[in-house]
Amino acid sequence: MKDTQPEIYQKQFEIIFQKSVIERFAMIEQLQNTMRQLAEQRIKQTQPNIDSSGLVAEIFKTYYEADFSPAEQIKIMESIREYHQQKQIYVD
Repeated sequence: MKDTQPEIYQKQFEIIFQKSVIERFAMIEQLQNTMRQLAEQRIKQTQPNIDSSGLVAEIFKTYYEADFSPAEQIKIMESIREYHQQKQIYVD
């Protein structure tokens, strides 16, 4: 969706590219963290009893749903849950 006027978009572009590479990387990292937090909140609202391994699997689905077939998604999500459940056994 492009709802920004071209001259405003150009100004935003100029401001961003005046920043150093490190500053731009930090902006991207902050945006990714915010996106993940929003995804986690949405999943927890719709599935309040979800465990940590299920949450990681659902986050995967949020990001990559369009990249894998439903059958592939199921296999990958099962693997993610299994991995995180096993990892939790070693932590506890």
